Amino acid sequence: MTDDTHMARGTVLGIDIGGTKMAAALVSADGTILAGDRILTPSGDADQVFAALGELITRVRGDATPLAVGIGSPARSTRSTVWSRRSTSPAGATSLSSIGSGS
Repeated sequence: MTDDTHMARGTVLGIDIGGTKMAAALVSADGTILAGDRILTPSGDADQVFAALGELITRVRGDATPLAVGIGSPARSTRSTVWSRRSTSPAGATSLSSIGSGS
C-alpha cells in the first residue's frame, strides 16, 4: 500500500476515527496521498477499536516517519473541554483525560 521511494521527507499521517469506519492516509508535503486505507470500526470495546486502529496505522505508515499526525474523531465536549483517550500509542490507551480545556 505504500510507495517507499516517495516517503523519505515531509509526510504527515491523517487519521479519521468514526463510529462506522476508521481511515488513515499518509500524505506528502505537496498533498499527494501516498498510501491510504480504511476499515470498519469494530463494534466491541475500546481495546478492540484501538487494536484495529493500531494495525491500520502500521499498514498505512509502512516505514515512513511522519513529521506530524492529525486525528479527527467524535468527542464529547463540555464547556470547551474535550474528553479523549490519551496514550503514546493507540493500543495503549487506558483512561480518559481532559484535553484542550479552555477558560
